[in-house]
Amino acid sequence: MTGRHFAIAEYYRDNYGATGNINIWDPPVNPDQFSLASIYVENGFRDSLQSISAGWIVSPKLNQNNSGLFTYWTADGHEKTGCYNTVCPGFVQVSSKLALGTLARPTSTYDGEQYYLQAIIYQDNITGNWWFLIKNEPIGYWPKSLFHVQGLAYGASRVFWGGEVFSALRQSTSPLMGSGHFPKEGFKKAAFVNGLKVIDREIEKIRSPPVKDLRLFANSPKCYKVETKTGVGEEWSSAIFYGGPGGCTIT
Repeated sequence: MTGRHFAIAEYYRDNYGATGNINIWDPPVNPDQFSLASIYVENGFRDSLQSISAGWIVSPKLNQNNSGLFTYWTADGHEKTGCYNTVCPGFVQVSSKLALGTLARPTSTYDGEQYYLQAIIYQDNITGNWWFLIKNEPIGYWPKSLFHVQGLAYGASRVFWGGEVFSALRQSTSPLMGSGHFPKEGFKKAAFVNGLKVIDREIEKIRSPPVKDLRLFANSPKCYKVETKTGVGEEWSSAIFYGGPGGCTIT
């Protein structure tokens, strides 16, 4: 087992971006760990993988001891290109109101008030740049020039929503994901992403992916899980609950 654990939903369809309301939590982590929730879009596989993601993260290595805004990108399957935030050249910050690293506040409480980031990632149809927005505020963009024509330069082939945690040290117990509770506990107790939408390349419109078409992945199901959810109202027409208490170790 590696130190990386995820619980995500995938929608496999050509697209120009995605949106989702990412429930905000503040899971505790050790200095060698992180815990995050995000949307990411991808094209290609293995060393040709091109990926961008954005959401909130708790990561002491990023000086992020509480949940804050983050981005990540790679153009070669995490080999030589890419980084978090602006650690390397790539993502261009434009907002003077919300910088990467800004605390994601307020945070949700178990069986209490729930808060979320209304996150948007989309490709501009003129410049080809990929933009990250929180609600209506453009945070910044990844230039089209970072990516090649078989990759994100001309759209994405799949979208993911959900959570991920990481522990670098062997025998380190993996941290909480989301609220630290399994999806079966439901609203106000388990972490969620609702309002799932994609910008469909074929019809060039924003649409909610049918829940039946979402593929669910949890590589450590004893520690973390993911489930689809539908309910009353547009925001709950396509949604997931995810997360768990952790406790997995690297073997």
